[in-house]
Amino acid sequence: MEKILRVEGLTKNGILEGISFDVDAGEMIAIMGPSGSGKSTLLEAIATILRLNPEGGSRNFNFSTWETHSRLYEDLRPIRADLGYRNAFFFRAESFYNVASEVDRLQREDGRMLGSYGGRSLHEQSQKSWPVHLR
Repeated sequence: MEKILRVEGLTKNGILEGISFDVDAGEMIAIMGPSGSGKSTLLEAIATILRLNPEGGSRNFNFSTWETHSRLYEDLRPIRADLGYRNAFFFRAESFYNVASEVDRLQREDGRMLGSYGGRSLHEQSQKSWPVHLR
């Protein structure tokens, strides 16, 4: 397999201590740890070096509601700078509402945005995908 990211001995601010791993092309990984252990900080850094929006979104969808992400990305280097992905998206559950709202806003401006997102509002799609039955 082709390695696309290698992290070796990453230590930052006493939160991340000696983190090392490789990511192969097409591989799915899980990062687990207790609250405050640096999981989100590490994922934001990886998204940033891959030129994705650290708040969630794609390379072409770089908005910032409030810049709070870490500068940890400055300590990371991708093995390949251009991964050749036509489409890439950094999904963050905690910022999905902001991304979906921005897609809707852009749709109102030019009418073409939803074509890239299944033809319907992401808010509408997320509501339809989680049926909840209360009695």
